[in-house]
Parts: sequence; structure tokens; C-alpha cells
Amino acid sequence: MDHQLPPDEADTAETVYVGSGDGKLYAINAVTAATNWTLLTGGAVSSSPTVVDKVVFVGSSDKNLYAVNAQTGAKKWSFQTGGPVFSSPTVVNGTVYVGSEDNNVYAIDALSGLKKWSFATANIVQSSPTVVNGIVYVGSNDGRMYALNATTGIKVWELNRGLIIASSPAVANGLVYVTDVGGSLLAVDAATGLLKWATPRDAVIGATGRLFFSSSPTVVGDNVYFSSGGGSLNAVNAITGTSIWNFRLSYGAAVSPAVSEGKVYIHNYDLYAVDATTGVRVWSVDGSLRFGGQGPVVVNDIVYVGGSQLHALNATTGAKLWDAATGSISGSACVVTRKGAVYHPSISGDQQ
Repeated sequence: MDHQLPPDEADTAETVYVGSGDGKLYAINAVTAATNWTLLTGGAVSSSPTVVDKVVFVGSSDKNLYAVNAQTGAKKWSFQTGGPVFSSPTVVNGTVYVGSEDNNVYAIDALSGLKKWSFATANIVQSSPTVVNGIVYVGSNDGRMYALNATTGIKVWELNRGLIIASSPAVANGLVYVTDVGGSLLAVDAATGLLKWATPRDAVIGATGRLFFSSSPTVVGDNVYFSSGGGSLNAVNAITGTSIWNFRLSYGAAVSPAVSEGKVYIHNYDLYAVDATTGVRVWSVDGSLRFGGQGPVVVNDIVYVGGSQLHALNATTGAKLWDAATGSISGSACVVTRKGAVYHPSISGDQQ
């Protein structure tokens, strides 16, 4: 998704939607941090919610995808898959696209909750689908990235990387950008599935063979920003893959950076704001707030980020504004403004 400019200053954040390890979906007042409502599911909610037409869509480890009234928290419907849903849903043209740990990618009618189609991969799907020009792009832990017809679910192409792709794709410049579990950023021709280039691997193989994987990329202008388990935040040229700068983090980071007003925001145990042009640190906040989740969301000079609970910080200075009384957060927030603009983590760009 192309980078969008933030709304005008009069359009302030109104509600923050976020899932929690306590099994609840929270709607939090963006100004006061008060809880507007909660919806209890049957398992931890690590999926990042999205909001379309005043309906919140989110997955749960109880194997269900939920549609929830954004104003009241009343459940509209739930769709049961065969495994936990850690993938974050994408809604396009009345259809919800989401992956499941039952190895499938699903297309669900947004109004009725009825299945339109499913596509089986050879392993779990934690990647969150991206839909552009009628094509669904999604990764799988089977080591492949798939392009599927958004209407029929028929495979258009697949790229066999041979390494887990739990990252969520970003599409720009006729290319699909995605990271593999080895920490490489891939640029793939969106039409043909041919690999154009890949950055060097940047990950660590542990004693069990487990790889620390890098984040979902964020594309802004001519740059792609991503982090890796090797402990770096990277900026590369979106066309050539040439490195622009590299910022070393205190620990490895398997989260997605957010870009706003010339700064890149990312966390591991600490939270950083880095100059998007130079890669120089602007400010950082130590891990005393126990930052966590899949990545921050930035709206109108406020950073919303998870951890032991939901935090809001001033995006210019890093000063804490408030903490919300949620459970621990391993996903990312979705922020809706007073005028209805919807902001997501970088799995789908800053704004939909």
C-alpha cells in the first residue's frame, strides 16, 4: 500500500483497538486511555485488528476470526478455522482475507461471515495478506510466497524461497517486498513472481535451529525500511535494494517499523525514533515500559505501542502520555480518528 499523508491536525485520534494475551479485544479512548468496551474471545489475541465500515475484524488463538461492532463491542459474527489465527485480516471490496495456522488462506464475506474460498499451503500461515489490483499476496511457513486471485483464490504464481515467510508483504513500484526468516528483504515482481533482488541474510540460528526472523517492511517514497533478528534497522533503496543506512539496535527486532514525519519508529525492548533520511537516533526510551508487540502505530504525533499494556508516547520527544489498562500485547494497535481515518501497523502501511 502506498504511503499516505496523515490527516489534518483537526482530525485527532479517537479510538485505539488492540488485542491482548488475556483473550480480549479492547477499544480504548485515544485521549483518556479509558476502556470503551472489551470483547472476550476464547484465546490470546495476537492478531492486529482492522476497522472497515465501523466493524472491527480480528483473529484469535481460539481459531476464530471475529467481526465486531466498533462502537459497542457487540459480536456480529465469527468464522471458525482449523487453527489459531495470528495473521491480521485485510478487508478489500467487502471481503476479509486472513491466514490461519490450519495452513489455509481464507476469503470471508465481510457482511455475513460466510466463506468465499480458501487456499491450502503446506504449512501454517502467520503472514497477513496484502491485496493490490485484485491479487492477494501472502507468505507461508512452507517457505513460499503466493499470489492468489482475490475473487477466486486461484494461484497466480508462487515463489519458493525455502525459508519461512511469516512477514507480511508490502506492494509498491510493481514489486512485492517481503522478508524471510533469514532476515533477507526480497523484492519480487508483482506480476510474474520473479525475484528481482534480495538483501544479505541477517539472522541467527540457535541450538534448536530456530531462526530469528525480521519484520514486515514499510515502503515510503524511494526507501524500504525493515528490521531483523540480527539486531538492525535498515533502510534500502526500493528499486535496487542498495543499502542507505543501518542502525544498530540493542537487541534483535522481529517487529515492523512505522514511518511518520521524517522519523522511523521501532522497538525491541527499547523504543527508538530514528531520522528516516540519515539513520541517526532522534530519541530512545529504555525498556522499563516493557515494549512489545508487532510494531508501533503513529498518528498525529502520538506513538501507540504495546508491551505489558498499551502505551502512548509523544512522537517528537518520547515522553509518555498514558498507559491503558490492558493485558499484555503481542500484536499491534489499529487507530481510528474522529473523521474515520484508519491507521494500521506497517503490515499494510500507515493508513488504509
